[in-house]
Amino acid sequence: MSTELEPLVSIMCFCRNAKPTIRRSIESVLNQTYSNIEYVVQDGASTDGTRQILESYGDRIKLVSEPDSGHTEAFWKVFQRCKGELIGTCLSDEELRPDAVELAVQRYRKYPHYAAFYSDMYMTDAEGNIKYESVCQPFNLVNYLFNIYVPFWPSAFFKRSALADIGLFDGVDGWTIYALEMEIWLRLGTRYEIGYFPGFLAKYALHDGQLSNNQHRFFENLDARMILFRKLFSEDGFFGADPTALHDCLENQFHMYREYSQAWKHADDVDRLTKWLNDMRPSPVQKSRRQIASETWEDLADGPRYGCATGFLKCLRRPSGRR
Repeated sequence: MSTELEPLVSIMCFCRNAKPTIRRSIESVLNQTYSNIEYVVQDGASTDGTRQILESYGDRIKLVSEPDSGHTEAFWKVFQRCKGELIGTCLSDEELRPDAVELAVQRYRKYPHYAAFYSDMYMTDAEGNIKYESVCQPFNLVNYLFNIYVPFWPSAFFKRSALADIGLFDGVDGWTIYALEMEIWLRLGTRYEIGYFPGFLAKYALHDGQLSNNQHRFFENLDARMILFRKLFSEDGFFGADPTALHDCLENQFHMYREYSQAWKHADDVDRLTKWLNDMRPSPVQKSRRQIASETWEDLADGPRYGCATGFLKCLRRPSGRR
């Protein structure tokens, strides 16, 4: 329950068969210095003891354990169960620093115009040992589209009212659900201001078993991103019809995913993405992604600072067929 002094904060997690790391993640949430937290967990009917670990914490965790079709369905389900004024995430192989939620609430009060805000992250191995620091930068919609940087989801907190305004709680129709994280950033970034605060709030694990190393999910997400970009650069999309920018945006995605495939040593995926890149027709005007991002952003300068999102949101809310 929210109060004037202590708004309710939801921390969500979806998981399946995460026994080796789940307890460390749980403890990082339950030992926060801020007290008014609901910890919402969606477990995909784990069979390795994960569910039993979660159940051992009793009513400190709002747990639902049931079969699902995979992480995409679980991600959507757990979001729908969150009731807090602020919503954050701590997945089964991630950790929050002890005062992360307290800091988030302070920022929520001080900067009520932010629909969401995020910070930096520590990158760790599967055991939670810090390998290096990853520093982000202030939010810029165009730079995000062109992969000049990515706002860090594990260190992010979202206003529930803003998520409701972009339709997150109105049903799955109209959402490109296999790229849900990206679509949330895009919908928010075309309507609201998004904040960035330097400092490390979370740990994000890199290991062979993480979701982003799942090959099936890998191409589902890439296909869904392509749908989003084509909407953005369509006649009634946020940026309007711009074949050159669309081409370079898609090409950059293929390059990024090929780099991921090379890092994870997925030779077949590298070959597949290389073929896609070779098959792409050359852009009418060859420009660097930073140059295109800069010029695209300048085109918006005469309008409101964060753009008029009406046309883009209308475009996004059309059923995409990616259910």
